[in-house]
Amino acid sequence: MNLKEAIDLFLGEYTRATTRRDYAQVLSAFRDYVGPLRPIDDVDKITLTQYGQHLSRRGLAPATINKYYKTIRILFNWLIRLDAITSNPATVLKQRRLPSQVSREKAMTEAELARVLDYVKWKPRDHALILFLADTGCRACGAAGLCEGNVDFDTGRATVTEKGDRTRLVAFGTECSVLLRAWLVRRRANRGDWVFSTHGQPISSEAISHIVRRACLRVGVRSLGSHSLRHRKGH
Repeated sequence: MNLKEAIDLFLGEYTRATTRRDYAQVLSAFRDYVGPLRPIDDVDKITLTQYGQHLSRRGLAPATINKYYKTIRILFNWLIRLDAITSNPATVLKQRRLPSQVSREKAMTEAELARVLDYVKWKPRDHALILFLADTGCRACGAAGLCEGNVDFDTGRATVTEKGDRTRLVAFGTECSVLLRAWLVRRRANRGDWVFSTHGQPISSEAISHIVRRACLRVGVRSLGSHSLRHRKGH
C-alpha cells in the first residue's frame, strides 16, 4: 500500500465533513512532501524528522506544527491497528511547547465587538450568530452544526459539537436568547433544523468566519475571523 492509498482509506473512516476536511488538509501536504506513491512501510523516522524540519522552516506557529504532528501520529497508529505496519515512525515527532496564554492581539476587543454588533443589527441571522459566538466562545464548527433541538432557552444553554467530534455545553445570555428566538421564527420557513442555516443545509465554518470578517471590514476594524471571538471569551 502506498501513502496516497493509505490516506484515502483513512479519510474514508470519517463521516463528519469538518473532521475529514481538517485531516485531509494536513495529510495532503504530508503526502505531497513524502511522495504519494511511496510505500507506507518505507516512511521511516528519518523521513518524519526531515518533514518536521521542513515545517519549521516554513515558519508555522508551534500550535499548527503540533496539529500536523498529532494528525500524522493518528494516521500511523491507525495503520498499526490494520496490521499494515508494525511500528509508528511518527513517534519521533515531539510536540512543541506552546505559550502559556494566547496573545490578546488575537482577541476581538469590546469596542470592536460593539461596532460589529451595531452593524449587523439589521441582519437577524448574523446578529444572533455573532452574539452567540461572543457569549459562548464556541468554535465556528460548533455554531455551524448547531440544531434547534440543541438549544435550551429555559436554561440559556446549548449543546455544541466541535473539533474531534467533542460535545460540550455552552451558555448564552438574555440578549442572545432574544435574538436567537427572533431568528428562528424567520428561519423556520426555510426548513431544516440547523439554527444558522438559510437553505436547509448546515452553514460551513468558513462561511461563518467570512461573515465575521466581512462585518469587521465594513465597520473599519481589524480583519478578524470568528476565532477572535473565542479568544475574547478566553481572556
